[in-house]
Amino acid sequence: TSAARNLYWVGDAGDWTDASHWSISSGGTGGNCPPTFQDNVYFDANSFTTGGQTVTIDANASCNDMDWTGVSNNPTFAGANANNLSIYGSLTFAAAMNRTYAGLTYFEATSIGKTITMAGQSFSAYAYFNGIGGGWEFTDAFQSSTWVHLVHGTVTTNDNQVTVGAMYASANNPMTLNLGASLVTITGSTWAWWVNNSSFTLNAGTSLLRLTSASSPDIRYANNLNFYDVEFTDPNTTAEIISSNNSSFNSVTFMGNGKINGSHSYNNLNFSAGKLYELASGATQTVTTLNANGTCTEYITIKSSSVGAQTTIAKASGAVSIDFVQLQDIAASGGATFTANNAVDLGNNTGWTINTS
Repeated sequence: TSAARNLYWVGDAGDWTDASHWSISSGGTGGNCPPTFQDNVYFDANSFTTGGQTVTIDANASCNDMDWTGVSNNPTFAGANANNLSIYGSLTFAAAMNRTYAGLTYFEATSIGKTITMAGQSFSAYAYFNGIGGGWEFTDAFQSSTWVHLVHGTVTTNDNQVTVGAMYASANNPMTLNLGASLVTITGSTWAWWVNNSSFTLNAGTSLLRLTSASSPDIRYANNLNFYDVEFTDPNTTAEIISSNNSSFNSVTFMGNGKINGSHSYNNLNFSAGKLYELASGATQTVTTLNANGTCTEYITIKSSSVGAQTTIAKASGAVSIDFVQLQDIAASGGATFTANNAVDLGNNTGWTINTS
């Protein structure tokens, strides 16, 4: 069409491409052409007369704004995974609906000021932030059971909780993620955080990135990014910071085993009793505080990734004191003093005072 329209869904259940369900007024007569990328679509109190009604995306679909505010009779928004939805404006779901749509969702705005309101709904297939120059703000908790792809634009969480299967940004496009004070829970395993994009900007604020998978969750390709707090929460897996360099963290906490590849800096690096930590040989972990205090029955093992090749823990001044540890191929450097009490010297450690009892 030559001009943008406001289109209202009418007539209960049906397919997105069926013109009989699109009206230019709430509760009006259908018969209008299905939405294009410039049209706003509304599902409201006049869209469904009874319960158990389903709107089905039966082909690739697009709209500007999509708004379910005030919808009644708990309709279902559905569609097969072969049919994608592109939204060029804002998205507003409602609590009084069901969402089973299995296709991909593309946010394609090319200007800032767009909003996403989930109202308790969740994406079950990939969601892409894909509009050049687009800007999206979350107004409530954002949820996806699978990957969120950050391709173009700016995503701002507005301190809301975010739960996703994975965060992925591999295209080398300008992309900004503003986390504020959000708790970001990533439930996926390998490639849980994959940001291989030299044009990516992370404004971490005071956020907490919590990786919960029981199967080797990782932060991958985190080059030159400034995180705030990161937690790997499963005590029975090996979590990794891999293929990465020169990132900073306020704190990193491993509750299970851990591996670190690359050189990074931390205000607080926290290891748990009874666990094994492998640091990349030839790399340097620069700490303000290293918390590595095991027990007499649960020693912490800290070693290099390559036997006989040292890795370095550095601190500029003050002191590092750790307890009930086993050390192998660990060099201490910087102006601080390094002491390991109740320790086992497994060899090739330098710069430490190692007290065996």
